[in-house]
Amino acid sequence: MLTHGEIYPAHTLVEGERISALLDWTTAAIGDPARDLMFHQVSAPPEIFERALEAYVAGGGRIWPRLAEHCTEMFSAAPVAYGLFALETGEAEHRAAAAAVLNPAEEP
Repeated sequence: MLTHGEIYPAHTLVEGERISALLDWTTAAIGDPARDLMFHQVSAPPEIFERALEAYVAGGGRIWPRLAEHCTEMFSAAPVAYGLFALETGEAEHRAAAAAVLNPAEEP
């Protein structure tokens, strides 16, 4: 499935109660749809996350048991994913930022 990879408030345009656009597709990939749900799951109250899943299913998305836990685990591994992204890009800014989140006790 095509995933955006970083759906959170800074990357969304909202009209009323509806997301009208997603910005910054630099981390788009074919992969786990939980990538697009994890930021919402870790930042929203459980009842709001459940409402989002209902809308997701109504729009054709498929969910599975323990999806919320899956999102939490995926979010906890996000620094590793960012480190891999930094290695792929080779950009010094990403490498420094990834080093800081992967080993916060040391200066990059």
